[in-house]
Amino acid sequence: MRKRLLAYLAVVALIASSAGTATADIPRRNSRRTQSDSALQTTRRLLGLDALKGRQHGGREGHLPGARENIRLISKLRLTKVEGGIADVHYYKGFAYLSAWAPECPKGGVHVVDVRRPNKPKRVGFIPAGPDDYVGEGVHAIHIDNRWFEGDVLLVNHEGCGPEFKEGISLWDITKPGAPKPLALHTGDFETDGQSFPTANSVHSVLGWTAGHKAYAVYSDNYEAGVTDVDIMDISNPRKPELVSETGLPDWPEAQEPLAHGEQAFHHDVWAKKIGGNWVLGVSYWDAGWVFLNVDDPTNPRFIYDTDYPAEDLLGFSPEGNAHQGEWNYNARYWLGTDEDFSPYRIEPFEITTGPNAGEYEAGEFGFSVPIAQKFSDQQINGPTILGGLGCPSNDEYGDQPPIPDASELETEPGEEKIVVLSRGLCFFSEKIEQGQLAGYDVVVIGNNHEGAAGGEAPDAPLCGSPGHEFEPTASAICIGHRAMHLIFNDEPEYEPVVGESPDLPPIGTIGEKIRGASVFDAWGYLNQYDYRTGEFIDFYAPRETLNSKNAFGKGALSVHEIETDQRRGVNLGYLAWYAAGLKVVKFGPNGIKELGTYRHRRGNDFWGVSLIPRAQRRPLIVMSDRDYGLWIFKYTGRQ
Repeated sequence: MRKRLLAYLAVVALIASSAGTATADIPRRNSRRTQSDSALQTTRRLLGLDALKGRQHGGREGHLPGARENIRLISKLRLTKVEGGIADVHYYKGFAYLSAWAPECPKGGVHVVDVRRPNKPKRVGFIPAGPDDYVGEGVHAIHIDNRWFEGDVLLVNHEGCGPEFKEGISLWDITKPGAPKPLALHTGDFETDGQSFPTANSVHSVLGWTAGHKAYAVYSDNYEAGVTDVDIMDISNPRKPELVSETGLPDWPEAQEPLAHGEQAFHHDVWAKKIGGNWVLGVSYWDAGWVFLNVDDPTNPRFIYDTDYPAEDLLGFSPEGNAHQGEWNYNARYWLGTDEDFSPYRIEPFEITTGPNAGEYEAGEFGFSVPIAQKFSDQQINGPTILGGLGCPSNDEYGDQPPIPDASELETEPGEEKIVVLSRGLCFFSEKIEQGQLAGYDVVVIGNNHEGAAGGEAPDAPLCGSPGHEFEPTASAICIGHRAMHLIFNDEPEYEPVVGESPDLPPIGTIGEKIRGASVFDAWGYLNQYDYRTGEFIDFYAPRETLNSKNAFGKGALSVHEIETDQRRGVNLGYLAWYAAGLKVVKFGPNGIKELGTYRHRRGNDFWGVSLIPRAQRRPLIVMSDRDYGLWIFKYTGRQ
């Protein structure tokens, strides 16, 4: 059965760190812009983020102790004083390009840094994203040489953060990096579900490659996530890019089963490489794993195969999935892919414990609410439920909304919690949770809506999004699938979309069955190694400190984010941005993955991106982006 879900992009739980941003299920200024609650899709409002005030590392949480093994710090350059203000980094021909991310809005864009003298990096320019756009994981440069253009081109993604957003992708002439010139701005796909719009679709990541005199860009289409979200443009004439193909999960029956835990599948990131004379894309497709496409003819991408996760991860759980990013090694024998997971706990099992629909269902835990493992001594929720509707506040933005029933209307027995069930839609997840706790509830449960259930094709898929406003959480909160939300109230599930209305649920105030959900530690995101020739899974890797439940809270986000592989012949090394766990260097081969080096400043780091400065046959230098600081440059000094 085909599994189709709307986007749950990349850092859907930067909520676990201190600088998440989010979107609501609110129609934007044209109808197709209904947002999907994720941190890296189009943003309409930002959290109140503290200035760093000269500190090394921001955040309201603590961090792990400093660590250094086989890695030497060469230099660093501060580029932001805003917590979480920096996203990705890309090195190209002596310059580093770093994204100014959502918290910097309306001043998003790309920092241009001269690193030709690595010990003395110097900021030499800034490429603006647009008045209400920011740049995330879409900074990538290529050289184009044909009858239309000769020079270097920077590809940039755009996601919106205000009413004047334009989104899409932009191409800049960076032949003179200190004086970039626009070639094409905010271009891309201007259609969603066959309907045309004046602004291009939101894009989270973009990559370019050249094949002879032809040049192409491939990007993730946020508004067609899980459907036709792998878009390819011919950019041979970078002043007149042309969309030449769209594909996605429905075109690849072989990739649709099995999906990893959570069953959320969409294009998040991509890499390109010429392998055996053929151009291949490695598409990070979240819970579907990694999908490989032959793009010798970019107008007609052909499915090769996709990876499958093993039955168990390092701690014996079904793998979380969340295929975020990846690369081949130098000779394409191995594929190394990162799973981004910001929630170190999962709800297992979640049960309806009374009534005709008693049984186990899928669920997740919101990372920004009070952790169940901290709030309740038995590390579980247990109690009766009441239906609260959408649970949105009444204000100028949402209009008059029915209030959530007061918790006093729900009777509990000793040891039970008072639980309100709300439906996803209209307002931010965080606003729903705040309304629930203001009404006196211990636990807020948010069920996925018709859209998130993909018309019934993903009835049990939960979606725990990120916060959209600043508040002080006092309640715990979980997310469940659309089917379970109905069954708690012994109501027949329905999946037909109801645009602009609440789901077809019983009246607000209906008393439901009792539920139970146990919170168990399942660690953070992992690195995966596959044999690309056979598709066989070889190994997982995660630093030991990320596998310790004592580090689940108060140490920052300890998930892996990105990997860059050493492209020197015969060298199988990977360099990893592991958020608050720091920089990691690993070796890999037929026997799996082994850690060789680590760096983490004594006052903490929050590394997002990694790129390499190649130096002929010498060791490359490692360029990192720290979300709270800017550019860091390292050298690995250990065994090769």
